[in-house]
Amino acid sequence: EMQMKLFHRTEPTSIQAYREITKDLKGLHRKVMSYMAVVRDATNSEISQSLGIKISTVTPRTNEIWKMGRVDKSEPRLCEITGRKCVTYVVAEGR
Repeated sequence: EMQMKLFHRTEPTSIQAYREITKDLKGLHRKVMSYMAVVRDATNSEISQSLGIKISTVTPRTNEIWKMGRVDKSEPRLCEITGRKCVTYVVAEGR
C-alpha cells in the first residue's frame, strides 16, 4: 500500500471511495486519484509534496484527470505548501 503524507482529515468512507475512484486508472493517474480519495481537496503542490512526485509531473496529471471529469476545480484557497492562493481539486460528484 502506498504511503502518503496527508495534509487534510480523511473522510469516514475513504476506503470505499478509494476503491471506486481508482478502479480503472493506472500509474500516476491512479496515484493522484488515490490521494484525492482520502482528502477533502488539494492543490497541485500539496499533491506533489504528499506523494513525493515533482510538481512538473503532478500538474499535467491533475489537468488530464480534470479533463476526464474525475475531479472538479474548486475555489482557490491558501496552499499549505506554498502559502499562496491556488486552485484546489476535489473528486467530482458521482465518483
